[in-house]
Amino acid sequence: MRRIATRRSSVRGKVCSVFTALTMAVVGLGLGSSGAAAEPGLAIRPVRSCEELVKDFDIPGAVAHVTSALTGGGGSTGEPEHCDVRGYVEPAVGFQLRLPTSTYAGRYLQYGCMGLCGVIPPTPFPACGGPRGGDFAVAATDDGHVGQGGFFAITDGTWAADNQAARNDYFYRAPHVVSLAAKRIIAAYYGSPPRRSYFSGCSTGGREGLLLAQRYPTTSTASSRVIRPTSWAR
Repeated sequence: MRRIATRRSSVRGKVCSVFTALTMAVVGLGLGSSGAAAEPGLAIRPVRSCEELVKDFDIPGAVAHVTSALTGGGGSTGEPEHCDVRGYVEPAVGFQLRLPTSTYAGRYLQYGCMGLCGVIPPTPFPACGGPRGGDFAVAATDDGHVGQGGFFAITDGTWAADNQAARNDYFYRAPHVVSLAAKRIIAAYYGSPPRRSYFSGCSTGGREGLLLAQRYPTTSTASSRVIRPTSWAR
């Protein structure tokens, strides 16, 4: 049984990766000239330093606190130079937001998580956009709790016991409030909010993509929703 489960997990991971690449490519092509990669002279430059983002953002229903903001990437790292922002939305929705310093073209991509979440998933700059994808600002969230068990943290559900706020964050609130916070921080850094917003997810992230489109239709201007999981009982 363990071998079968491992094989299914491996197949699902490969399908998710392929489907994500394909759908992101389709979404990117569908934008036409408005979604093109930034030309050297057209990139949107920051209007303040990365470190100045460490502060509180009083957003109705999504009060956010940036706890660190450090410049990284560039050079031989294989990634564009960017401002790496870490923080949380009250009460406990952790997030990471990465903001290119010289290649941003007004596009924002938010990643969904997998399983029961509990960790912030990787936030790669998508390969389908601009120089190494650096014309996107990218973000992700742990969905409002920290899972236990190291590598298996996404299978831990103990955080949900007697914690309605954490359950609300996981089931519907976290992806939305992180979107609100990320867009406010983007506006503070570049002087204006993103012109295009996207969501990409697999497994639980697929559920989140559908949820955002239905419950919060103004959150994204386009979605890359990959493989919807089994529906939760209502």
